[in-house]
Amino acid sequence: ESANLTNCTNLTVANTIYTLQNNIQTTQTCFNIKADNITLDGRGYWIMKTGSNDALGVYSLGTKNIIIKNLNISNFKNGIDLTSNDSFILNNTIELNSGGQGINLGGNNNIISYNNINKNRNGIKLIDGSLNNNISGNNVNDNINDGIKIYQQSINTLIYSNTIRNNSYSGIEITSSGGFKIINNTLNNNQQHGMSVSLSSNGIIYGGIINGSGWNSIYISGLSSDGINITNVTIRNTNSSQYDLFFTDAGIDRTFI
Repeated sequence: ESANLTNCTNLTVANTIYTLQNNIQTTQTCFNIKADNITLDGRGYWIMKTGSNDALGVYSLGTKNIIIKNLNISNFKNGIDLTSNDSFILNNTIELNSGGQGINLGGNNNIISYNNINKNRNGIKLIDGSLNNNISGNNVNDNINDGIKIYQQSINTLIYSNTIRNNSYSGIEITSSGGFKIINNTLNNNQQHGMSVSLSSNGIIYGGIINGSGWNSIYISGLSSDGINITNVTIRNTNSSQYDLFFTDAGIDRTFI
């Protein structure tokens, strides 16, 4: 089944492809996805919030098999706020959502790929207890806080082949999460750490480039941050008063370089 969209609305019919037909300005949350197996295709159009409230661009809670693609989203609290399983966020432009996150994601087995995520508070944030999510091929630049933030028991996250530049905090921050894989990313000129890993274990940092970090290029903190394998990472032009690789605690173990 298919349906055209010309205004903000609730998307309530399962197994439907909803296709945007025009740009939309709104003062409220624009699309609330309330059923499973829904595709929202923005076709390159914009949804933009006016006013100062905490409205969301696209919101969904407790769904599965959602696809959000080809949509441009600006000036909401969170551009996409999705708690879902087995879903895809693909080929969107998400910017100027400075009250919260470009993408705020919870749930399991989701993919975030090929998006441009710029000038939000955090670019991408995975929230408590998320499992087996894939963040790959995105451009995550100029965000007010972190580029990609993995938070509080988010397990087995793959962060692969992203370009992460000019974020005001760290390019990638991992906090209290395990089993992460950070592979072949390019991190340029992030103002704090290139990567920050705290209270997190059993991770892989492999390949890629970290260039021009304002603080340490790789910063690992907390006694429970162990079992981390760091291999083949190219590090350049770290702030001369900081370190390419910095461990805060002498008790960190099972970490290999």
